[in-house]
Amino acid sequence: MLFLKNSNYFCNLFIFNNCLNYLNMRIKTKNKIIENWRFLLGLPKSIIINFRYLAFKDAVKLPILLSHKTKLKNLRGKIKVEKVKFGIIKIGLGNSQAIDYKYYRAVIDNQGEIVFKGKCKITSGTKISVLGTLVFGNNSNIGGNSVIICHKKIEFGDNFLSSWETQFMDTDQHPIYNMQNEIINHDKEIYLGNNVWIGCRCTIIK
Repeated sequence: MLFLKNSNYFCNLFIFNNCLNYLNMRIKTKNKIIENWRFLLGLPKSIIINFRYLAFKDAVKLPILLSHKTKLKNLRGKIKVEKVKFGIIKIGLGNSQAIDYKYYRAVIDNQGEIVFKGKCKITSGTKISVLGTLVFGNNSNIGGNSVIICHKKIEFGDNFLSSWETQFMDTDQHPIYNMQNEIINHDKEIYLGNNVWIGCRCTIIK
């Protein structure tokens, strides 16, 4: 009797594990389909940004992939990609637990220079405004609905990770004058080193 009870237990456990594996497989398949669909929708904008900024031999490899919801507000600046590989940089793609892809979109306002040193993922809802130099290290990940405002220089090191709704600003976006009518709040560089993690809703300023 004890053997039969144990057999039933292990049999039920085996069935349960198989069901979980099946559900996980279905979820992964669904996510893959959604990811591929979003890639196809964003292909026109991906082509625009690659051929706008990169040499033809690099642009045809499509190292930068955009969501179709990404707003290209200003493209007067420069983009430098140090490692050219298909899809190594993703902007506006991917999900975050706290960000609904349906209601948020990334915004790029590039009037300076953006440098990608390797793999980079900028999740949906993130707004980037660059007048200076913005550098992303290899394997960097910016969480959803974040804000990056760069007037002088902001650099993220390798393996950088930030959670959702973080802010990075190297400028006050307005001058402050002393009694001699001199500006006392100049823009200053921000550098975040390798293997750094920033939690949700943190603000990093100069």
